Amino acid sequence: MQTRRSTTVVGQFAYRWGGAALLTALFAFPVGCGPVQERTVDGTSGALAGTSYKPTSDINRDRVHGVSSDTVLYSDVDDGTTVGASNGDTSYVRALAGVGSGSFTVGYSGVPAGTVTSAQVVYTATRGTATTGTVQALLFDGATQIAAGRVNAVNGWTAYSDTFTGLNVLNGNNLRTKLILTNQSGSGAARLGEVYLTVATGSISPDGGTPCVPTTCAAQGKNCDTLPDGCGGTLSCGNCTAPDTCGGGGTANVCGKSGGTPDAGTPPGGSTVTIGAAGDINGSNAMSTSDIMFSAPSVYGAVLTLGDNSYSSSYSTFNSSWGRMKAKLYPSTGNHDYSYTSSYDAAMAGAAGGGSGGHRYYSANIGDWHIISVDSSSDLSAGGTQLTWLRNDLVANAGKKCTLAFWHHPRWSSGATHGSQSQMAAVWDILYAANVDVVLNGHDHEYERFSPQTPTQASDPVRGITEYVVGTGGAGFYSLGTLQANSQFFQSNQHGILKLTLKPTGWDSVFVPVNGGTPFDPSSGVCH
Repeated sequence: MQTRRSTTVVGQFAYRWGGAALLTALFAFPVGCGPVQERTVDGTSGALAGTSYKPTSDINRDRVHGVSSDTVLYSDVDDGTTVGASNGDTSYVRALAGVGSGSFTVGYSGVPAGTVTSAQVVYTATRGTATTGTVQALLFDGATQIAAGRVNAVNGWTAYSDTFTGLNVLNGNNLRTKLILTNQSGSGAARLGEVYLTVATGSISPDGGTPCVPTTCAAQGKNCDTLPDGCGGTLSCGNCTAPDTCGGGGTANVCGKSGGTPDAGTPPGGSTVTIGAAGDINGSNAMSTSDIMFSAPSVYGAVLTLGDNSYSSSYSTFNSSWGRMKAKLYPSTGNHDYSYTSSYDAAMAGAAGGGSGGHRYYSANIGDWHIISVDSSSDLSAGGTQLTWLRNDLVANAGKKCTLAFWHHPRWSSGATHGSQSQMAAVWDILYAANVDVVLNGHDHEYERFSPQTPTQASDPVRGITEYVVGTGGAGFYSLGTLQANSQFFQSNQHGILKLTLKPTGWDSVFVPVNGGTPFDPSSGVCH
């Protein structure tokens, strides 16, 4: 049985590192250290409120760092419980210029032993003169990583926050936070200040039931108005676009036309298909990323490539890895593929998806979804052959409730190497006008997820396109550049694939790392 959960915030725990120089910098903060930059994970915004508790002087800690000398890592613990407090012992974790990274894994003494369902980590960081670097918080249940926060560019002293929801940590005493600090160039040392944790716990029923896990709009096949989440809360499933109304087709919480039938793809009768996707396929990790899907053929019904399928004309790496799944493969081209187009065409011969008439763009149907592969390395002019075909294809498939487009060059990306690609603006305009739901890209060697947005980067939870950049198919990583608007998650240190479950009226997604790593960044959406 499923037990209703009563959520109670039970505590806040704080730790600080910093030397004398750090204290000076902390005293120079504006009141409250300036605005806390909220980093939302798993679709939840806002902080968890609670009472602050002092830590013990000997918390559980683990010295892990990316430099050769142990003297660059210090672990004295402060008894402060708020950002900017200057009370107690101080020292700091630092990463020296040009030597990679330093990190610190800290446990939280005094966390109640109940099941933790949500956690918020707040921490501060700064960098030295003329340095560039990043900071990220990872959440662990004992030795197992269960969530990853945003990778943040480090500037002056700033407080950051990650809120993790949907957790099921059976004993709060096992919670650990690992803070990773990089210092990539320049002089001086990048530094971490304090870190504190707030948790929410879920009650367990006397009959031994498990914590209640709320349902989602997508799981219920609903896309409008509100409905119970099954755990005492309320879900908001969105609004309909005229002339559709909520329930107008005769099914509650589903958009449809008055006097007619629910929109195409509405259960019953709909099918669910799980796909795997990534781009930039190269090196030894290309085999590891393909193994995720190749070893689970009953799970993955389709495989999408997001361009740069090979970095050499032989395509030998691709053929021995992702090419093993050609019967369910839907490829897209990248700039590297255009360096040897004849080899690309030979490697993709016999794939499930592919262009015709000399074109490498195409569309297909997977389950109840319409998918479109755009060739982002060819003509993208407004009146050109490809965009004329794209408009016509969208009109011809307007009856499909859910549509996904994929190609190589991302319209929006926070990657430092390539970043946002303005040549894709016309494509986004066309897709947004046609109410397309999801876009998948590669090119920047990172994983990044954006919340639904318009072609001008305005947040639009009703009609906006959800974009994923998944350039993690095996090639070497790129670093974080300017963090783009509506970016919800960014990482460039783990290869893997996007696992996307396509449902009749929505989708679920999660990033699956190579070599049996714990999946992270779960998300879901409802089709327009």
